[in-house]
Amino acid sequence: MIALKINNVALTINEGTTLIEAALSLGIDIPTMCYLKEYKPNSTCMICTVKDRKTKKLLPSCAALAEEGMDIETDSEELTEFRRNTLELLFSEHVGDCVAPCELGCPAHMEIPKMMEQISDGKYADAIKTVKKDIALPAVLGYVCSAPCENACRRSSVDDSARICVLKRSVAIIDMEDGSGYHPEIKPKTGKKIAIIGAGPTGLSAAYYSILEGHAVTIFDRNEKAGGTLRDYVQTSELPVDILDSEIKMIQDMGVEISLKTVIGDQITSSKLLQKFDCVIIATGKIEKDHNTIFDLKTGSKGYQVDKLTLQTEIDGIFSAGDCVSSRGMPVQAVADGKRAAISVHQFLSEGKVTPVKKRARSRLGKLSLEEINEYLKDARPESPNVDSQIERRPAFNDITDLSNVCLQCGCATHDICKLRKYADEYDADTNRYRVNNRVPVKRITDHPYVVYEPGKCIKCGLCIAVTSDLGEEFGLTYIGRGFDVCVSVPYNESLKKGLKETAEKCASVCPTGAIFRKGRM
Repeated sequence: MIALKINNVALTINEGTTLIEAALSLGIDIPTMCYLKEYKPNSTCMICTVKDRKTKKLLPSCAALAEEGMDIETDSEELTEFRRNTLELLFSEHVGDCVAPCELGCPAHMEIPKMMEQISDGKYADAIKTVKKDIALPAVLGYVCSAPCENACRRSSVDDSARICVLKRSVAIIDMEDGSGYHPEIKPKTGKKIAIIGAGPTGLSAAYYSILEGHAVTIFDRNEKAGGTLRDYVQTSELPVDILDSEIKMIQDMGVEISLKTVIGDQITSSKLLQKFDCVIIATGKIEKDHNTIFDLKTGSKGYQVDKLTLQTEIDGIFSAGDCVSSRGMPVQAVADGKRAAISVHQFLSEGKVTPVKKRARSRLGKLSLEEINEYLKDARPESPNVDSQIERRPAFNDITDLSNVCLQCGCATHDICKLRKYADEYDADTNRYRVNNRVPVKRITDHPYVVYEPGKCIKCGLCIAVTSDLGEEFGLTYIGRGFDVCVSVPYNESLKKGLKETAEKCASVCPTGAIFRKGRM
């Protein structure tokens, strides 16, 4: 038996135990991307590095064996900096977008590629769940959104951008006409009450996401009908009135109360509102110059002054969002702002304070060459279909399938579970610190029936090589080349289909960065 210390805790373990296994026996989780217990360690990613205080040496915990008298530390400023630097070096040659340009272009950051694939697979019920995770009024926005996501779509460099708004509208209408409509699960009641001033797109969105958290929500609006500036689109015939009314009713059916023809300051005083409710969200729309501000809040040149990250005003418990803060005139931005306000208010009610949501680390490819676009076209419809983009009601199913199949799926298939991104967030890594201008071109190997391989995302961890060797693939995968030019590929220039006859699913499941991922993953 061997006696040592890990993070100042003494333990005794069997000879031949690795440091990572010893740490796990104490419940200490050391980060790693290239380690799986059942396979021989490669020590390639080096994220699992720890330090022996006695010798001052840095050691890869996945491979280094415990020795008598070691004094190991697994977490320190030095190790944090070492891991951060290692991650930044890995990102320097990482060729891929964590998030597709369309999703980045959408103010609500809706998971557009996921919706597109679900529609392509005929999973309309799943698609509306994906949409409503980020957009409370999908059918309405399907008519009136200015579609910044489509402006960012890479498909436009080939023929035409994907018809994202039409598809969003289509699944929302299908959901509407198939029954009562999809309602996400509402969490247990919290006993907290939120007042929202303004029943426009921002207020309705804030109400939708607030009631999902279990809070009681009442919207107050001075007009005879809810909808705010969305009613302007009805008057210009851009938006069918029944679509707007239906989506408002769906929000009311979830339990949101809407008090119309109510002016705060007249029927209900500001002080009474603060006494009756735990939080207030002001979403009144653009403030006119002669408009009396609510609660005597400070205003700037564009509207109410708020913390830009949390949407808090200078008065505790009062938040403001939408055009009354910064008039940008896009309904999708207003809806996104409403969700942001709901998130901040929920955090305030739950924790007593609001901490800005930290942006996730992400890798970005930038502009793609025509050759790189063609790599993404391998699995997409070769040309955009000639389908009427002004579909008013339920479209033919084959129409929306054709429209969804033009999506290049150019974001990362596993961005939500990618270990490289996870640890970049954890260690605050700068993904562009060592980024070079002459990156490796995008390449996608799609000849396999079950998986896709993108070599540019590979960090050479060796797990897929170990899997194919252990399970006895005839060809499998191996390292090709030397030094900086080394890559993982099928030997003898054989196809991926031949290399992964039996182990494709397993290789995809162990890949830490989504370099190998399953087709039809959604």
